[in-house]
Amino acid sequence: MDSPSRTVSMGQLERFMGEPDIHAAINELFQHTSLLELFQQLQQHHQRGEETDLLMRVIDQIFLLDDMKLQLLEEPFQPFLQMAASAEQTNLRRILVAKLGDLVSLATRPRPMAVDTDVDEPMGDDKATEDGADVDNIMERFVSLGLAKLLGVLVLDRDTGVAERALDAIVKMVGSAAGSDSFFEGGLLDWLLDKIKTARDETRLRILDLFVSLGSVSETTFDKCEERGLYELVLQEYFTDDLLIKLIAVELMDKLGSFPHGARYMARAQIPLKLARELRDPLADENAKMSLVRLLANIIVQAPDQAKSIFSEANSAMAEQIQEFLSVPTSRHNWTTQRLCGINAWGDICISASGREQISRAMPHTVDDLIHAVRHGVDSEICKAAMAAWTKVLEGDPLSDALMAKVSDDLLPKVLDAALVMPFADIRPHAYRLLAALSQFKFTARAVCSSEDARNLLVDWHSEQDKFGKYAKHEWVSSLVSHHEAWLPTLVDEGFLSVLETYAKSGPFYIPPGAAASVAEKAG
Repeated sequence: MDSPSRTVSMGQLERFMGEPDIHAAINELFQHTSLLELFQQLQQHHQRGEETDLLMRVIDQIFLLDDMKLQLLEEPFQPFLQMAASAEQTNLRRILVAKLGDLVSLATRPRPMAVDTDVDEPMGDDKATEDGADVDNIMERFVSLGLAKLLGVLVLDRDTGVAERALDAIVKMVGSAAGSDSFFEGGLLDWLLDKIKTARDETRLRILDLFVSLGSVSETTFDKCEERGLYELVLQEYFTDDLLIKLIAVELMDKLGSFPHGARYMARAQIPLKLARELRDPLADENAKMSLVRLLANIIVQAPDQAKSIFSEANSAMAEQIQEFLSVPTSRHNWTTQRLCGINAWGDICISASGREQISRAMPHTVDDLIHAVRHGVDSEICKAAMAAWTKVLEGDPLSDALMAKVSDDLLPKVLDAALVMPFADIRPHAYRLLAALSQFKFTARAVCSSEDARNLLVDWHSEQDKFGKYAKHEWVSSLVSHHEAWLPTLVDEGFLSVLETYAKSGPFYIPPGAAASVAEKAG
């Protein structure tokens, strides 16, 4: 490699950025410098400025090619990478963690599947990237050079952006066999556990966040983390007398309970019962209670068998708190946030039959409240949250006969009315998705097909202007057709059914040829 002494001018960097052929641009630029020298030139800039920004853009452009990323695994780069991890220049540490992350992504990229062919030809090299770079054993090389340890150093970085990117890279790295071995057996975990003893609060919580994130990679990784006692550290962080730390640590608890093996771990440790008791803590403010309700609802989603114990604990503090959020007066300054918390928790809990049973016993009138919220007249966010909650419930465990009657007689008319009458474009996609979930039932197909307004809406090609509305409406039509294709001919004529079937098969942006002109005219 060239002696690292050359620098390039702003003009040369600008010409590089203006060249459309990246390979030609790199060949021309590397007549005057090298990749390592570009990094060293960047190292000379202690303040962000025009030239620094241009250098960073050039380096980013070069690293679009996989074979350029692999140069970081060459020996001449290693002293520079080690130095950059502790450099004073934040921009240098940012570009370092970004490129290390690129290498991890390259190493863990899924390999293309071999395609069977009738022609007896040798398969291409599945160890090569799109631009020809050999990516076999990248992670082994990455680990052997100590770059995994560099990511650990960057997790502790004072710049939050650098630290978070390093955290993400480690999580992705541990998804590979070599990366997992490096983390658990190669000393990186032990090093982090040693650092956590003296780290300031922000850094300690970030390391714990890494441990929780690792648990979501796979159940095997979670078991390794549990064996090392990493989640006991998370629990200790939450069950503390320091209220400020507790408020931050509840986010870690929420994350831990958001995937099945994490929720099961918390159940084994009887954490849900302890959390339910915390709802009675007089020192817990509204923010803390909302976090606890979200967490407990999430645990029930992942471990429905916990619903009974959660709702029976502390005289059903959970039910009492959800009810308080659902009925909070609109005069309170943060009433919408609390109401949304209650609605979302109700929807999550009622996905499972066991959760639904417990909440209906403790809060028998809540179903009516949530049906009413679908057509809330004060806040559209309440409408959207209620529709999303009902969609989750309808896509969950089968409904009881009593709840089915409520859905048929009370919920469906309100949702249809919302789709037909509500003028706000951001509400209709939620109504359409709920109608898609409702369309599994014959009573929905009958109600929709017997309503002239609803039939007109189904084939109103300019009712939705944005893609979210188009996708949601198509989801409704597709659900209606797929669930009742054999029965729909008894409800609508053959021509109308043919239009619906074509729409369902053609996708959300389908417009019949004859309707295209009128749609364009209306849009204009």
